[in-house]
Amino acid sequence: MSQKPLVSVLIPCYNCEEYVEEAVMSIIKQTYSNLEILVIDDGSTDNTKTILQRLAQKDSRIRYIKNEENLKLIKTLNKGLDLCNGKYIARMDADDISLLTRIEKQVNFLEKHPEIGIVGTYTKNFGVNNKTWEMDTEDKYIRTHLFYNTCFAHPSVMIRTSVLRDNHLYYDANYLHAEDYKLWCDIAQYTKLANIPEILLYYRINQNQISNKYSKEQKETAQRIREEYINNFLAERNVPIKFSAQTTIDDIRRLGSYIKEKYILKKILLAWYDSLSNKKEILRFLTLTSANIFEIGLIDGLKIIFHKVIKK
Repeated sequence: MSQKPLVSVLIPCYNCEEYVEEAVMSIIKQTYSNLEILVIDDGSTDNTKTILQRLAQKDSRIRYIKNEENLKLIKTLNKGLDLCNGKYIARMDADDISLLTRIEKQVNFLEKHPEIGIVGTYTKNFGVNNKTWEMDTEDKYIRTHLFYNTCFAHPSVMIRTSVLRDNHLYYDANYLHAEDYKLWCDIAQYTKLANIPEILLYYRINQNQISNKYSKEQKETAQRIREEYINNFLAERNVPIKFSAQTTIDDIRRLGSYIKEKYILKKILLAWYDSLSNKKEILRFLTLTSANIFEIGLIDGLKIIFHKVIKK
């Protein structure tokens, strides 16, 4: 019987003494055992170091790595990517919990689907709320979702290491607080994407998370990523429209003559209507009930925007 492929589990850690042991133990106890577990202590000032060193003494698969200074998340992640030896790299956060069969199911999926370079999973929140995040699972819908927002729960992903190495892909420090979203857009240029339609990770929600502390900066960075991703898509298809938050309603109408797939138009519309001024414009636009919008097949997108964005 052939040797099971090595999986590198990458866990950046910073002042996470309250949760890190439970997180690491959820990886130690996985049904898939051929692992190396990289725990990178990014200069913690609490008891994180002691906990990680104790766990490393008990399990030889754990590699404890100490940053000499606080490098912050992006540099720590990129350092970790370079240190990973596995055929696959699984991401994990120091305050989340992986279900026992997560790694096994992701490895089996990637082994059966060599055309897929990254696979995430459904997740369930715990802490502040207990919502379930069910993402798109098929490649064409996942890459279309990137027009609007991230398509993976970051700590749930497993990446084929060769996709990163062969294409020199890393987390980009120019996209602070949305570096994962940018990486998915970059990976999408070289491979297919997938999500396993099963909850395999519990995602902790707390007020100290990056998305809560830096929500304004994260939103601005995400909008920049959307614009770049959409404009690359349009340029590849010779569509003479430069997309931005300032794109006019007439330009949005014109997209309908170039892009026939309604699900693509919906995501581009959602990206455009993400700003407050455009929300006001769509309200005005719906009030006018222009006949043109029906003729070019955008009404479904407008309904989605009205119900999911404006009414919140």
